[in-house]
Amino acid sequence: VLERTLRLYTWVIALIFIVLISRVAWLQLFKVDEFRLQAETNIIRKILDQAARGEIADRNGQVLATNRMVFNLTLDYLSLDDLSKDEQDQCIHRLVAILQDPNITYDSIKEAVAAQRNRLYEPIVIKRDIPIETVTVIEELKQELTGVSINVQPKRYYPYGSLAGHLLGYVHSIKEELELPEFADYGLGDLVGKTGLEKVYEHYLRGENGFRQMEVTASNRPVREILSVPSVPGDTLYLTIDLKLQQVMEQAFDEMLAEVQQKYPKAKAGAAVLLDVKTGKVLALVSRPALNPDDFNGNPLSQEKANYYFNISPPALYNRAVQGSYIPGSAFKPIVGMAALEAAGLDPEKDYVTCSGKYWEPPYISCTGVH
Repeated sequence: VLERTLRLYTWVIALIFIVLISRVAWLQLFKVDEFRLQAETNIIRKILDQAARGEIADRNGQVLATNRMVFNLTLDYLSLDDLSKDEQDQCIHRLVAILQDPNITYDSIKEAVAAQRNRLYEPIVIKRDIPIETVTVIEELKQELTGVSINVQPKRYYPYGSLAGHLLGYVHSIKEELELPEFADYGLGDLVGKTGLEKVYEHYLRGENGFRQMEVTASNRPVREILSVPSVPGDTLYLTIDLKLQQVMEQAFDEMLAEVQQKYPKAKAGAAVLLDVKTGKVLALVSRPALNPDDFNGNPLSQEKANYYFNISPPALYNRAVQGSYIPGSAFKPIVGMAALEAAGLDPEKDYVTCSGKYWEPPYISCTGVH
């Protein structure tokens, strides 16, 4: 009985090995080309899940800066590099023709690739916030546009336009900041605060990006999701600014500036700050000429806007409320005025100081400008 049982076990084990060897032979001899192709063409792609930037709100929770979802067009250099030089040129020229944007040319795309030569594994952002009509055309011609991708990402949005623009600041594509250690986890094409509160509170507002690891075929068709790490939105920043006071101050300031310009046409710049005298909190802040953060927002400036912000006099980018250096005399005049009213018994309804525009004592120093 024992001998018969051992013989049976021997035949079972032999049968199992025969099946295994047959299966291995089948895979090695008959399916080798299919699996080799699959191994060579299926690759792992890391799809960025960009974190929503934290909102900026006034003291009452009214949102001054938020986000909206937009379509961004990116270029995968590694996919493009698999093509011949002529095929690359054809692909880029075709993309330029589809976009029809004077700021995006064959040369500008080549320059963007060259600028990212040390980080070519990262997608190159060609254009942000493209219209749905352009997205449809690109998706229809996907086979002819190797390396071109469309992804949905949150974009900074300022619902009140230029209101408190200098105070809020703006975001733009990261460049020289990449050399700094605190920006080590940023990638080319990421938006970063450049001025104002967007810059000062960058590391609170940014949030943490997530990602998905996808296995895709050579034609970029998804096979399966391997890993998913969700993004973490940035913190909300609450200001001491009061939205209604800010709106009133900007309107009043523009009206006063227009009135002054009738007599002094060169008076095109100025600033005003409203403080709570008990706490020092800033309730409203205005600087003119105005700045609209949406003019930047990751997009290249037109020549007209570049002149407005940087080249004309006075340049609009300059925040005169906090960056200007001024003679402090005028700031002290209200204190002198209050002292005169209290100590000298002046009547503000009847007594006026007549100013001729210069001191009455030698060396007769004149005013430096509009007074």
